[in-house]
Amino acid sequence: MSSLDPIPYSDAQLRAILQRVKTIAMVGASSNWNRPSYFVMKYLQGKGYRVIPVNPGIAGQSLLGETVYASLRDVPEPVDMVDVFRPARDAPAIVEDAIEIGAKVVWMQLGIRNDVAAATAEKAGIEVVMNRCPKIEFGRLGGELSWSGVNSGIIRNRPPEPPIAKRGRQRGAPPHNVTYGFETRVIHAGAAPDPVTGARSTPIYQTTSYVFEDVDQAASLFNLHNFGYIYSRLTNPTVAVLEERVASLEGGRAALAAASGHAAQFLIFFTLMDAGDEFVASRNLYGGSLTQFGLSFKKLGWKCHFVDPTDPENFRKALTPRTKAIFVENLANPGGIVLDLEQVATIAHEAGIPLIVDNTLATPYLCEPFRWGADIICHSTTKFLSGHGHALGGIVVESGRFDWSQGDRFPACLSRAQILREFRRLRVYHQGARGGVARFRPDLVADERVFDADRHRDPASAHGPPCRKCRQGRRVPRRPSARRLGLLCRAKAESVPRACPEIPAKRRRGSLHFRCQRGLRSRHQVSRERAPVLTSGQYRRHPEPDSASCLDDASSADRRAAPGGRRRPRCHSPLGRP
Repeated sequence: MSSLDPIPYSDAQLRAILQRVKTIAMVGASSNWNRPSYFVMKYLQGKGYRVIPVNPGIAGQSLLGETVYASLRDVPEPVDMVDVFRPARDAPAIVEDAIEIGAKVVWMQLGIRNDVAAATAEKAGIEVVMNRCPKIEFGRLGGELSWSGVNSGIIRNRPPEPPIAKRGRQRGAPPHNVTYGFETRVIHAGAAPDPVTGARSTPIYQTTSYVFEDVDQAASLFNLHNFGYIYSRLTNPTVAVLEERVASLEGGRAALAAASGHAAQFLIFFTLMDAGDEFVASRNLYGGSLTQFGLSFKKLGWKCHFVDPTDPENFRKALTPRTKAIFVENLANPGGIVLDLEQVATIAHEAGIPLIVDNTLATPYLCEPFRWGADIICHSTTKFLSGHGHALGGIVVESGRFDWSQGDRFPACLSRAQILREFRRLRVYHQGARGGVARFRPDLVADERVFDADRHRDPASAHGPPCRKCRQGRRVPRRPSARRLGLLCRAKAESVPRACPEIPAKRRRGSLHFRCQRGLRSRHQVSRERAPVLTSGQYRRHPEPDSASCLDDASSADRRAAPGGRRRPRCHSPLGRP
């Protein structure tokens, strides 16, 4: 090893030194601003250290706000570390002075190494670092050296942390909130300079996932207890800047970005609507919106009533008990029809429903729909907000002023606790399951009836077969098709013991059983007859037979001899025919 080869000090040792040191005496500090000792001293001062210069040539002068001393023995204050900017031959004398003043560390700069002086210092209990620069090591450990493409030798799974936290300059806050103009918010709203690099423009964070400090932080983020980024499908720093900026321009509470304008519209209605619900929309809309509302939404059971927007009373006439919202474009594309937003908003609010405004063509620069009573604003950012036509995008902005709890018409907008209470109302029983899965459609979540799995079938499995053993018109669930199901919810399950004597031994293993009035029934014992999915309240009850024709316990021969040859099920059936 040559005298200039780096000595392999551990990163933990160097970090520990830089963390506990507070006062540094720099022997050989220069007053020349272009000398390494000068800008190293200035750098360390900027990181929070107190650096006392020692140089007999400029003793008594002031350097970077500190008095220069002729030797270490002249420094009147305790010194934690001695930084040596002198030739290696001077190191033994500097070490003797360091021992005399009680320094804890002697750090020799790059190119300075004296093993004899180091042995003397270590014998006196002083920690020695040679052929290293504290400025470079501080920057390497704090991640600054990597900015220049230098190999730091560190692989990180967390953001780099400097040995000591940066002590920034304290700036006084204004006594009142500052109101910024539209032009300023267009450029800067939602963004801030990078706290590490100082970059002014927002970077594109091309990442899918984020690092968590520990499992507690991860749990808090996923439970929405803390603010932070979880997964880029949910939140992303770059997208968050766009969302806050548009929310600021529109004067709304918050915004949510989407892949396109139609995706933004779908997010709105998917949140507000249930199967069988309706909404009213202006007939003067963008062609893609007409297709989405008139054709695509029909597949989800949503009905749109198109009206002439030139007369606001047309919206009132089109309202029905199932209407959930009114949708308009304040400046229609391509007709250019201008609506009276204030009157339409009044009609919507009298009906207890929100007014949704597509502000794509007008932009918040020409019109602020929230000022005229709108509750939700959507944009196709592809058009004027982006202004370049290079990328698709959409965004939804919510005003924060609409009362979503009124009338229990918007269960998806309830608080988390209310939604969980609705979920617990559904129970399912599955053999051997630790936690059953209650499958149901969103339109049945807020149904006022309490479904008991001991007596009723799963409400989402309305397309299932009728029960042949149930006397009181109840239905036994069969395994539902995932293709026909909407929302999935975890619900508490009651396990059926595997050794239950009611289950035949040959069917006991790996079989799904259902609990009905007369006991457990295997899924192989119920009918496989398919039926269409119907919403709540559309089940047809078959006529109850008289007691004389009750064939529940009849033999097969009795059933064949019965009128019609087969016994009709006497429970609720979703079939449209008897």
